[in-house]
Amino acid sequence: MTNAGLQSVREALIHVGYRRERIASGVSGPGIIALREGFVAYADRPFDARTSAIVAVDMGELDERQLSTLRSTGAPIVAQCAATHVLFWRQSTEAPQFIARVDTPNVLSYFQKYRDELAPGSIYRAKLWGRTNRSRQLDM
Repeated sequence: MTNAGLQSVREALIHVGYRRERIASGVSGPGIIALREGFVAYADRPFDARTSAIVAVDMGELDERQLSTLRSTGAPIVAQCAATHVLFWRQSTEAPQFIARVDTPNVLSYFQKYRDELAPGSIYRAKLWGRTNRSRQLDM
């Protein structure tokens, strides 16, 4: 059963412009186990590392090393979800960087506040620009 944090993130993603059919469960990749309790939100097709935007996982006991394995999804943002709160992380080449802790009832308002940065087109453009222009980064 999906935890409340995962459900809140899914609803917030849809609210800021992700299409339901672009939120995929059961995704796997090199070095990671299939995301049975999580999902990847894609900005567009094809559904691969080029268009992945946000990965959401069950909180579990993930440590920094395990969070780093999610880098293979290509998603620059990780939402580590628990029933009561969500931890947001930015993937980097070294180690995941903590962004924010948001209580589950406030996840939608967090996405609304950072709509411009979290919208599918914004993350996709930042990924494209990031390949050529290192000065362009998400400012959440």
